Amino acid sequence: MTWIPQRWEALLVSLVIAVALWIYTSGQVRVERSLPVRITAENIVGLPDDCEVSAISPAEFNVLLSIPSSRLDDLRGRLIQPKLTVVVRSVRPGPGSVSFPITGRNLGLDGDIRILSTDPEQLRDIAVSYDRLHQAELPTFAPMVLGLPPGMRADISLDRTRVRISAGSAVIERLRQAQAKVAFAPIELSAIDPAAPRRERIRLQPVPSDYRVLDEVTASIIAIPVEGERLVANLPVQVLLPPDIPVGLRVILEPGRVALTLHGPELLLKALDPDREVVAYVNLTRTVEPGRRIDLPVQVVGPAWLRSDPVVIGAIISPP
Repeated sequence: MTWIPQRWEALLVSLVIAVALWIYTSGQVRVERSLPVRITAENIVGLPDDCEVSAISPAEFNVLLSIPSSRLDDLRGRLIQPKLTVVVRSVRPGPGSVSFPITGRNLGLDGDIRILSTDPEQLRDIAVSYDRLHQAELPTFAPMVLGLPPGMRADISLDRTRVRISAGSAVIERLRQAQAKVAFAPIELSAIDPAAPRRERIRLQPVPSDYRVLDEVTASIIAIPVEGERLVANLPVQVLLPPDIPVGLRVILEPGRVALTLHGPELLLKALDPDREVVAYVNLTRTVEPGRRIDLPVQVVGPAWLRSDPVVIGAIISPP
């Protein structure tokens, strides 16, 4: 076996070539995969400041790719969102469009990835339409108010009834014909006390649309308890007397019970228990001549939000 040591240089070279061929061929095994492509206005760059994207056709499609097997994991589950650059000199005044061939370069693919076909078939270009921006005025629409507890309502007013918008001429014409109004995202209120009014000033956020709102709009909101139906409670009348009242002095009330008409927020009024939470009384702490009848207003003690209609009763102090 003397030929092995004599030819070790040739064996080493053969081994290196074999390893290199294995590495090369293993990387060249290719597979086919279909990936989605999605293009939005944010993917279009290079338009002048006074232009905006008005349409993209197609905005979504699929491409069938030939991919080296070694790159398969890099592209698994990937959504292709290319960045398409418009050459300024190709933009002409007024509405226009620019076409981008569907190539690996335009889709941002690496050089070892090849496009085999598209779905829809025979798709060759991506057409990006643009329009010059124009300004117009539209009326505003008050947003919804969320987070109000039962028994509360919200009064809302906007500091602007009309706002300036910026959009392409076609969009503005469509909005004018539809007599559209600028809508805003709902207002979310929290930690509302159902017994007390609450005032807020909130900067509104326009609902995303195909135009841009140029003016800032602020809403003034008053959250108010909704007045419930009146509640009539028949209660005994207590007497508030001075501490030095003579022993044996008797107070006669006419009548001794009164029908009180109570008012308050609807939700709280429904939950009110007048016999436990409301006290009716008259104040006799001032000097009163015995045997003489006087008229006194009935005063009410209860929750801070509670109101009552005025009631007057007679009181006679009987001497001991």
